[in-house]
Amino acid sequence: MQRRNVIPALAATAGPAIAREDRASATPRAEEASAFGDPSALFPENAALRRILSRLAKAAAGKAAALSSRERKIAVLAAWAGTGCAEALEEKMGDLVGEDFKAEEVRELLYQSTAYLGAGRTARLFAAMSRGFQNAGIACPDETKALEGDRRTEGNRLQVEGYGPRLERIWERVDPALAPVYELLAENCFGDYYARKCPDLTWQEREGYTFLLLAAFAMAPAQARSHAAGSLRCGILREKLLASLWVMVPWIGYPSTLNAMAAIDEAVKAARAAK
Repeated sequence: MQRRNVIPALAATAGPAIAREDRASATPRAEEASAFGDPSALFPENAALRRILSRLAKAAAGKAAALSSRERKIAVLAAWAGTGCAEALEEKMGDLVGEDFKAEEVRELLYQSTAYLGAGRTARLFAAMSRGFQNAGIACPDETKALEGDRRTEGNRLQVEGYGPRLERIWERVDPALAPVYELLAENCFGDYYARKCPDLTWQEREGYTFLLLAAFAMAPAQARSHAAGSLRCGILREKLLASLWVMVPWIGYPSTLNAMAAIDEAVKAARAAK
């Protein structure tokens, strides 16, 4: 099967990683997209709200025609995780997982979500994921692919390749009281999560997912701006990010969507000014 990258699909990238065969790029029809992008089924006792949400999901899907099915699914997963919508993970897993987006990739991105949301928020997401797999008849054993060895060095290498040389051993140049946090960012956030071995997830997909996750989370605007810039740096087109946000509108609401769009445009302006 022919394959391509998700958020985004560009020939040249600045992030670590990662040439691989292109993924299937077929754009799903609006009704297919709404199967995993429409939250209306979560409101069985509210017929009026179901109609409103279904109309919105179809309209939003029409605004995101540039995205493949896989791209849409990654955006929707980010919306579910960022908003803490365990119900969607449990009830709609069968729509999310398929040939173009595998169960192990769902698990892997939820692992990564823990670095940004915290275990206190993702515990219920993992429980819902397991129930969702079971409800959909999906077998997905947890086969750990953690990095062994010097995770801080490898994590910092990924930081530098993804975000630039200013992050090289940054803990040596910051306030000593803050240095341990920067060390843990390299060792844990990147060494324990980004460095995990999942061949079907690229750096671009991981970084794009992080931005969309923070957009949905809506409680870390500085980090959302940083990862908007990181997404652009690794080759993600502004148009792809905006299209992904359209898919997320029914799940995350308008304020979070508008804030994320503003973060993208701030990152675009900063990148142009730096040239």
